[in-house]
Amino acid sequence: MTEPQRAAFRKFLSKNDYNPKNENLMVNETQAYLMYTPDERAFSPEKVGLSAQEIATLRQKFIAGFPNARPPTF
Repeated sequence: MTEPQRAAFRKFLSKNDYNPKNENLMVNETQAYLMYTPDERAFSPEKVGLSAQEIATLRQKFIAGFPNARPPTF
């Protein structure tokens, strides 16, 4: 994840009352929104300020890093 992508997620999470100073929380919630929140009413590329392609690429890279993980079905 690039620094601008991290900043976009941090901003998104901060707007949703997450503490941006808690790095573990930022990492965990970014992963949760990215990988396990398919409902666009709760999370969408537009809400975080990234393109649909960026989100798709981040999801692919995340899954690739865990070869035994089952990708979520959207």
